[in-house]
Amino acid sequence: PIAAEDGTDGMAQLSQHRDQLRLMITDEHMPNMDGLQLTMSARRIMPKLPIIVCSGRMEDHVEQKLSQMEGVYRLNKPFHEPELLEVIRQALAPVQIEAF
Repeated sequence: PIAAEDGTDGMAQLSQHRDQLRLMITDEHMPNMDGLQLTMSARRIMPKLPIIVCSGRMEDHVEQKLSQMEGVYRLNKPFHEPELLEVIRQALAPVQIEAF
């Protein structure tokens, strides 16, 4: 796993490790760059990267923009390991199908 301190660091890590990444998990509410901004920036660099955005509360306009992006999944907080694993499975399923 590659971790980042905030959205800006997340973008730097994505740029630096793009050949190693198969999935990005982010929080919507972060300092310096929120999850929506990070997701939109990540899409410009890696348009097919599956992204999971976690949030306990999400503004309607943010949810609407994220829902319009293919390969972006929402995970409501609080969550437990089974919910996380299911969303990861869903996010990675298209990637596995395309590999064959």
